[in-house]
Amino acid sequence: SVHHNDLDIVTMRVLVFLALAVAAAAQVDLGISFNETLEGYFTNGDMDYQQAYDQGKAANRVIRFTSHILMAHMRAFANTSQHAADLNGNIFARGLTSLFGTEVSGGVLNLFNGSVYDHELEMHYYVPFKGLDQQLYHVEGVKYVKGNNCSHMLSMMTTLYIHVRRGHVRAQGTIVSSGIVHIDIAQVLELAASIRVVGNGTDADKLDAIAEFATLLLKDVASDCFNVSNWRSQFWYVWASNGQNGFLLDLVARPDTLELRLETYGAGIAPVVTKQYLPIEDLITANTSVAFGNQLYMTMTRCAGAVKSLNVDLTYALKDKNDFVPEIIFLALKGLVPQIESYYGTIGNGTVAGVNYAGTAIARTTYTFEVGLEWLQWVMISALSFDDTDLRIELIGVKLANSTIIATSYVFFHGTAYHLNDPLVASTRFTESGTIVNGTRVFGARITKSKEIDIVVECSAPLLQFALLEVEGNTAIHTTVLGACTASETISGGTFHGTSALLEIKEKQ
Repeated sequence: SVHHNDLDIVTMRVLVFLALAVAAAAQVDLGISFNETLEGYFTNGDMDYQQAYDQGKAANRVIRFTSHILMAHMRAFANTSQHAADLNGNIFARGLTSLFGTEVSGGVLNLFNGSVYDHELEMHYYVPFKGLDQQLYHVEGVKYVKGNNCSHMLSMMTTLYIHVRRGHVRAQGTIVSSGIVHIDIAQVLELAASIRVVGNGTDADKLDAIAEFATLLLKDVASDCFNVSNWRSQFWYVWASNGQNGFLLDLVARPDTLELRLETYGAGIAPVVTKQYLPIEDLITANTSVAFGNQLYMTMTRCAGAVKSLNVDLTYALKDKNDFVPEIIFLALKGLVPQIESYYGTIGNGTVAGVNYAGTAIARTTYTFEVGLEWLQWVMISALSFDDTDLRIELIGVKLANSTIIATSYVFFHGTAYHLNDPLVASTRFTESGTIVNGTRVFGARITKSKEIDIVVECSAPLLQFALLEVEGNTAIHTTVLGACTASETISGGTFHGTSALLEIKEKQ
């Protein structure tokens, strides 16, 4: 199940990012747009909202509206007391509209209306539409978000109390229906991903004065609501594979415990997962090094110790580095989408669980989940070696509710490293994300950057070769390091094969 604390911080971060985007855009009169979907239940009559919601739910009286919201001129938006944004889209209300819904045009969303300086943000919705009976109606709704009460941020930020009134005159007309609509966690992420700064302006224009404006607008909301140390999970891992054998060693610091996790793989046999737990007090960190008491340590040049009775003793030389940082438009997801840092190199000497991996390519990766580990879904391809080439590929994608994958990638090819995090100059698109076909998981992606690279990668491995690493909430992590990959580069030409890729999917069970 999803913790409310996770959802509270997700929604607060999206709200703060929207405020920051508004602040930045206002400096040069840019605009902001985003999409939002709200869904719930309603019933006829002017009554208590919760009672109307409960009755509507029992009768399956669904109401849903999907809105495109535009603040075209931020200076005007920021300098008027009502802070009115244009709202257009589609509304479906069972019994009032057709099954396909009906158009919403000329709607209004008032953001941060009047109470900002008392730490109370308000959102007022006006959603006009024509009913199935050809009569005019409008939805009026309001959210009250008390910024200094983060423990209830979820219910405030994601809940809209609504009346349906006759006519198109705002706040007038007979109330014909009442209810409640919500935006759920997946839709919050989609809202964040849809935020766009529109208009002409440099990145500097967009970022100028953000801190000053945010301080003025939000006061201590950010510091009050961003204290996520109680939910933070940190990960350090190394992995290597020679195509016949492989390992993945995870060091996981959860809020209340330490977990050592070693997965060992062999061709044609099921992987073995070995776990050991230690008290959180055993965690020792110093710069890029980490130790779990006297049990095991990992530095930038060595990893040694044991997981239960399985010994680990590796020395390695790490050279290249990549930061998997989402583009600026996804700053709202910072702390939710983990900021991943990978180093790549070669093992000098060393064994894991009795297998010698000298001369094998290795990756060392670190990342932190501030919140969201239980519900976040992702897909990953990490192919460190191909035959007869220096090609190296690592792709990571986070899946949203509508199956859209926000992806970022790293490529090393012909002596050049490509850090492909900016969608304006490069594209990373998953074509297959762990689909099961005839007992095999299939992964695929295309990576392009202008006229420099155009790579199609296709990978797969039998289900037998995937380890169930962990169950997090209602999601499960499945991983192998014996994936077979074929990569085709169309600009310079060449098709390359490898049998030692890490393939991973975190999906709903």
